[in-house]
Amino acid sequence: MNRFTIVFVLFNFLLFSCTSEDEVTRSNFEINGIIKGAENQFLYLQAPSENGIIEVAKVKLSGAGSFSIKGDIPGFSLYNLRLGEDNSKIILLPIAPNDKLAINTTVKSFNDKPLISGISWSKQANEYYAFIDKQKKRSEKFKNLNQNSSNNDFQDYLISARNKIDSFSIASLKKNPQSTFNIVLFPALFPLSSIENWDKNNLLLMRQVIRDLRNKFSKSALVNRYSNQVDKIEGAYLEYISMKGGKIDAPDFALQTVYGDKLKLSDLQGKYVLIDFWASWCGPCRRENPNLVRLFKKFRKKDFTILSVSLDNNIDAWKKAIEKDGLIWKNHVSDLLGWESPLTKIYKFNQIPHTVLVNKEGKIIAKNLRGKQLENKLLEILK
Repeated sequence: MNRFTIVFVLFNFLLFSCTSEDEVTRSNFEINGIIKGAENQFLYLQAPSENGIIEVAKVKLSGAGSFSIKGDIPGFSLYNLRLGEDNSKIILLPIAPNDKLAINTTVKSFNDKPLISGISWSKQANEYYAFIDKQKKRSEKFKNLNQNSSNNDFQDYLISARNKIDSFSIASLKKNPQSTFNIVLFPALFPLSSIENWDKNNLLLMRQVIRDLRNKFSKSALVNRYSNQVDKIEGAYLEYISMKGGKIDAPDFALQTVYGDKLKLSDLQGKYVLIDFWASWCGPCRRENPNLVRLFKKFRKKDFTILSVSLDNNIDAWKKAIEKDGLIWKNHVSDLLGWESPLTKIYKFNQIPHTVLVNKEGKIIAKNLRGKQLENKLLEILK
């Protein structure tokens, strides 16, 4: 459960000026084209911002479906081109001042086959959207042919499709390292969950792509945001390498146990310790607890234990959750300060559940492992 709502939103921190459908006082971009079957509908160019969606430009298509949408944008960013009054027909376009492009498509193909032309990245964009369309149709076919399959089977198929899209995106980034459209593909390089199984070569490609984007759009809030994200990912990767080599000490701490005495992390040295930061009010934590109980029973005879650190404020709620979830290990501690606990800063986390795996020598060897990833790691080290 997040302390803060953490969403990768493509913020634009600059002010946007809006245009009416009747009059455009200033214009520094233009999109022309035709959308068959969308006669007399409205087309919008929108900018995602920290305050919601901002309308940049709006135009009504002609009786033949043709249009020319113009407006004034403050700088390079990702914009939504939305057809109609709902959010079902949107395509992402990287637009910079003075850009001109064309779209020739139909209502049915608007999302997946916009057939962009007139700009340097049009071929790359069309190939990307066509590939997404192919994966979408295959997923729909799989679902229709396997209606009796479990939801997990379909989710596994969707994950596989997502991986294929990411692989396609990365190949496109490598093929077109200086393309402006790479801002759309860039998130494919991010770690999906744990950095442990992440391809380190993605970091080199990230640096190459973001360097080119910054050279062209140094004032873009989005590009700079992505650049900062790359710095954080690189830091996390270097930390992972250090953890893997057993070079990072787990900061020691002493807290009161649920029984009223004091327990230090260093008291457990000589065992592999899973530090589990959780709370009684954290739904994802409570759902993960049965897995922790199972793993504790499986590995406790192999010098493994769990140190549960609660971010509760209420001691009664904390005790009841321990009993209700059957957390049978004895190492339960808390300062009952909730998110004000100093450990959130010492261990650098802002969401729970959060885990830290410590070896017998008190060195951190893994972070934020849960479920099957945690079990696989324990099987690896507790042979």
